[in-house]
Formats: sequence, C-alpha cells, structure tokens
Amino acid sequence: MTVGVIGLGAMGKAMAVNLVRNGVPVVAYDPVPDAARAFAEIGGTTTASVDELVASTTLILCVVSNKDQVGTVVCREDGQLRAFQRDSVFLCCSTVSADFVRSISSALAAGGVALVDAPLSGGPARALDGTMTMLLSGPSAALAAAKPILDVLAGENQFVVGEDVGTATSFKLVNQVLAAGNLAVGCEAVALAERLGLDLKAVLDVIAVSAGNSWMLQNVVRRHITRDYVPARSGIDIFLKDVKLIREVADESGAFAPITTCVQGILADAVSEGFAGMDGSVLAKYFSQHGRGEVFEPEPGGKNRIQGA
Repeated sequence: MTVGVIGLGAMGKAMAVNLVRNGVPVVAYDPVPDAARAFAEIGGTTTASVDELVASTTLILCVVSNKDQVGTVVCREDGQLRAFQRDSVFLCCSTVSADFVRSISSALAAGGVALVDAPLSGGPARALDGTMTMLLSGPSAALAAAKPILDVLAGENQFVVGEDVGTATSFKLVNQVLAAGNLAVGCEAVALAERLGLDLKAVLDVIAVSAGNSWMLQNVVRRHITRDYVPARSGIDIFLKDVKLIREVADESGAFAPITTCVQGILADAVSEGFAGMDGSVLAKYFSQHGRGEVFEPEPGGKNRIQGA
C-alpha cells in the first residue's frame, strides 16, 4: 500500500521518513520546494501537486498546520472537491475544530472518501521513531483499512476514542490545554531560575524527579538552555493557534477557561514582540526580557498588555 503524505513540516516529514524506513512506499507533497527536495534526497518520492498525489494513492495523511491549509488540500480554488479515488481513506492529522473536521468529512463523503479524525501528539522525535500518540475517531471500516499504517506510525500509542468524527479532535484540544499551560508555566519557571542565577540544567534535572515535572518542561522548555529556537520543532505559532481554538470551544460550550485565556495573551504578546516562527521554548526568553514590577493584563488579541506597576 502506497501512503500519501501531504505536508512535510516537522511532524509530516518525521512521519514520512518513519514510514520509508519501515519499508512503506510513500508519495509526498509540500508546496515549499525545499521541504519536498529534502524528502526526495533521503529516498522519498514527491509529487508536483495535491491532485497528482490523491490520484496515486487511496490512503492519505494530511499533516498541515491549520484549517485553511486542510481546506486547500481537500478542495480546489473553485470549491470543487479534488479528484480523490473512491473508497480512499483520508486521515486529518491537523489540530482544527471538531466542527471543521465534520464539515470536511461531509465534503469528502460526497466523493466516496472516508475521513478519520487523527490528531497527533508527542513531537517530531516520537513521530520519527513511531511512538507518537494518535487520537482516532471515524468509521470502523476506515480505521481498519488504515490499521497497518497506524501500527507503524504510533505502535501502542494509538487510541480509538469513538466512531464520530470530531471526537478525537475534542480529546486533542483538552490535551492542548495542558500542553500550552505547561509550556507557559515551565518557561516562566526557567526564567525565574535564570534571574536567581541557578544552573538551568541542574534545575531541570532535579525537577525531572520532582512533583513539578512535565513532558513539556523536559522536551520543549529544556531547549531554552541551548537557545535551540530555530528551526521550530514545537512552534510558538502552533501553540497560539491551538489555544485560540480552545478558547473558541470553551466559549461555545460555556466552560470557564481563565488559565488558557492568560496563556493565549502571553503567546500573542510574545509573537507580537518578534518571536513568531520560533520554537515554543523561546517563551522563556520572552519572560526573561520582562519583569521588575511589570504587570501582565491577559487580554487575548489586545496590545500593550505588559505595563509597569
């Protein structure tokens, strides 16, 4: 079975490389020439367009950044569905809203294509070694068709959470409340440690076996020690996009989300100060640049939220 991978960013490339290493034929597409060229240089096959890719395979992994990009993958500029082969299975691996996933599923169904809601967690390193987490919901027949590939991509870390498209995305957004929150508070802690003149590696090593530990702290925030901000492996822009989605879902459902509101404001402020396109660990640098009596006003989307006391 040839697998199509659309999107060769940090996660998509790692997934595609993992499949190739495990003997799975892969054909990939990315609109960025350098990304496609890099994949071809390691033995991958690339196509010149999305249309060429969907015509060549019946199992497609869509690993792009946002709903606009997913929409472009599924439909042409005129709004017409691309020429997918009937009975294809389309895994939507992007973090988007549940309502959007359902709308895309309906569009694909009109062309005889089944969508599996399949958001990811774990980062590029775990995607590369096949141990990332995949949250899955969708038709049982589509899940069964994708199972051999899911085994390569996630091994034991694949979780079927229902047959309704959108359920897996809802699970992912709950996870992102914790991921973004742990990123922000971890970076704040590291910035405090720097102000106190502590050895950051020693601090993180101690916390690794203490109650304050988190996956984000050890696998993302730790990159601040070496200022490993570029290329972004867990981009600050992606975290901001995700917390905006969480806020929308919280508002629609009536959930109280004050911490996520604050995190959204912090991320938006950091992006506005020039940290866009960098790794999430750069938030520690952002914290380090502020302090000494400044007061943060959590107003997502606003400006000048950091004010002198």
